Amino acid sequence: MLEMQRININVEKSAKNQQQFQWPQHIMLFLCEHWLYPAEDYLIKDRYPNHNLFFQSDMDSTILKKSEGRRFGGKCWLVRKNIDVISFEFDHPDYSIIRVQVGTEILNIIGVWIPYDNMKKLRYCNFKSIISSMENILDDCSDENFLLVGDWNCDRLRGKRFDKLFNNFIMNNQLADCADKFKPSIEFTYKNGDYRATLDHILVRKNDLVSVSKFDVLHDLSNLSDHQPISCEFNIRESSQKNDSSTTKKFHLFDWQNPLFVESFKANLTTNLGELLHMIDQTDIRIENDVTCLIDRIHESLPRIFLK
Repeated sequence: MLEMQRININVEKSAKNQQQFQWPQHIMLFLCEHWLYPAEDYLIKDRYPNHNLFFQSDMDSTILKKSEGRRFGGKCWLVRKNIDVISFEFDHPDYSIIRVQVGTEILNIIGVWIPYDNMKKLRYCNFKSIISSMENILDDCSDENFLLVGDWNCDRLRGKRFDKLFNNFIMNNQLADCADKFKPSIEFTYKNGDYRATLDHILVRKNDLVSVSKFDVLHDLSNLSDHQPISCEFNIRESSQKNDSSTTKKFHLFDWQNPLFVESFKANLTTNLGELLHMIDQTDIRIENDVTCLIDRIHESLPRIFLK
């Protein structure tokens, strides 16, 4: 049994309110928008002595002035120390991936924080790109457990353009929203004045919905965020029980104006092209079968490499 929670929380403010705020102690937690500088990770770490912290700050204390406030969110993973973390990354600006081993099984978790729809074309293209990228990830871990958890800024019943893309993503990839199993008890995860919406979701494979034994939206009056924490309990299934799935990748946005994206893209190319270039160097072009295998490998690998 794995307990997972997603929290959108201003830790800097909550630290001042620590007598009231109830810090959750799930096996794994994904926090986004913690609003901390790199040296302030102790504000989280001190509250979780039984967890390992994987932390990223989106604020550079050498650049930002105090008068500008805390403009950027940041994100982190907290994983109970008895869970083996295989890898984690914060390379993408809109989601993070962590890969853990629970017993003999592998679990991949994608933590997302989707920018809200400002009705601009670029924001819409970016969301389509995120979905395409996630479909690649799901394809890569088709024989392993996975969860998609976070702030999607999509309400599946609202009918706006992001909501429609999100619903299509769920349907086309045979996914299920954990909240569906526990409706109508799930009312909302976001509030702004009188407005209510369900913008935060935990997704699993449709066949794995039976493995979700609990899903909650935690309405804590001391929570300073406009998003409510969501949590689930998930029974990890054996790999042999999962079905292979295939997806069609149709779209990806390359944000060349973002220097972080450009550097990440270059680094990934250097890493992922190395094996392919080595294979090209080692192929004897006089042997027709080897050349055919090489062409097939290039045809299969290049689209995936350039998307990541």
